[in-house]
Amino acid sequence: MPTFDLIVIGGGSAGFVSAIKARSFGLNVALVEKHKLGGECPNYACLPSKALLRAAEILSLAERAEEFGLTMSGVSASLPAMMAMKDTIVNKLTGSPRLERMLERHDINLIRGEALFVDPYTIQVGHKHYSAKQFVLANGSDPLIPPVPGLKEAGFLTSIDASMLQHQPPRIAIIGGGAVGSEYAQLFIRLHSEVWLIQKGERILDREDQETSAAITESFKKQGVNILTNAEVLTVKKDQTSKLLTIRRGADEQSIAVDEILVVPGRQPDISGLHLEKTGVSLDERGKLVLNDYLQTSQPHIWAAGDVAGRMLFTHVAAYEGDIVGWNLTHPDQLKKPDYRVVPRATFTSPEIGSVGLTEEQARLAGYDVVASSYPLRVMGRGMTVHETDGFIKLVVDAKTEQILGGHMAGSQAGEVIHEIALAMHARVPITTLATMIHAFPTMAEAVSFVSERLVSQRDKIRGAV
Repeated sequence: MPTFDLIVIGGGSAGFVSAIKARSFGLNVALVEKHKLGGECPNYACLPSKALLRAAEILSLAERAEEFGLTMSGVSASLPAMMAMKDTIVNKLTGSPRLERMLERHDINLIRGEALFVDPYTIQVGHKHYSAKQFVLANGSDPLIPPVPGLKEAGFLTSIDASMLQHQPPRIAIIGGGAVGSEYAQLFIRLHSEVWLIQKGERILDREDQETSAAITESFKKQGVNILTNAEVLTVKKDQTSKLLTIRRGADEQSIAVDEILVVPGRQPDISGLHLEKTGVSLDERGKLVLNDYLQTSQPHIWAAGDVAGRMLFTHVAAYEGDIVGWNLTHPDQLKKPDYRVVPRATFTSPEIGSVGLTEEQARLAGYDVVASSYPLRVMGRGMTVHETDGFIKLVVDAKTEQILGGHMAGSQAGEVIHEIALAMHARVPITTLATMIHAFPTMAEAVSFVSERLVSQRDKIRGAV
């Protein structure tokens, strides 16, 4: 039976980084992957959706050509052609044999297949057994499918299915108004499908600052997206021409007819097939891994990183956690705790969203002496030149320490601009320093200096009043 110092289960960002990190410190490492190397995000989610969204954005710009003094005709979308373009991009990043060669360069053994534990130190892949002194669980997450009567029988799409769709649905219902659901709503509305975005909670993008959520809601409605909040899908039925959803909102019920249903309400750790009961690893009441501050399970030789750890489900967080785990399992006397204080994120709606840190509501609930301010982007010179003036930038600051607690932007290039705020938070740069920094004109990043100056002024007024 082959024996290793470390076996990593999962070949996504967390698995790759943890395996390479451990190998750099001399461990004999094997990595097990049951699907495509690279993980779900670059293969089926983040990267594909952004490529498709870019194509839809170009279509939208072409249709607005007159705003720029241009005349354009005959522009149309072909979903199969868009998917082929997307596949080319994905293959450049994760296609074979690029990632296999990377493992070979680092002398990491690749085992193809699905892993399951047979005891705390042994896994089975296919008909073979492999043992190791330590393990990293990095096998990601699965779509969370709500138990709606009739949904399975009528048929539905997951985000993976949507990334490979060859026929554009004239009418589509999207169950789940988070980042993934909102991005697909943006994609299909720009392709001129009829879109219904169904959210169980009070607002779409409910993990974002309330001003951000409100801005995207307003934009979506202007674009023609039908948004149903506080909505529960009761049943789904299929007839010869449509899929019929019965939806309850408060005391009222309504039915909508669509051609496809995309289900993206959330994700859950992919641990059901691991046979963790053979290891003694503890799970909580929700069936999730119990981890300590160092991403270690109740069995000290088994670690977790990425979506399966259930902390923050982002590819960049998965890579970060993989690095932490790779260090910790090779340095038992110098363990590091992951720091999630500064985790930027982007959602590619129109306007684009960039966020980092606490929302204003979260900061107040945490007991901070909060000063918060927003600055509209309609006056930005760069926004005017590119005809993208919707949105705002907002900063949340601790009035006592002058430290930035969170940054939120809805607008052109928000995913890029937010990294300036993230760096300021990471380096603990006070708002008074950020307000004095010179920003190039005309750029969207100028808005950072404007909102910073406004916050410093507000802070001074508060201090003067005290």
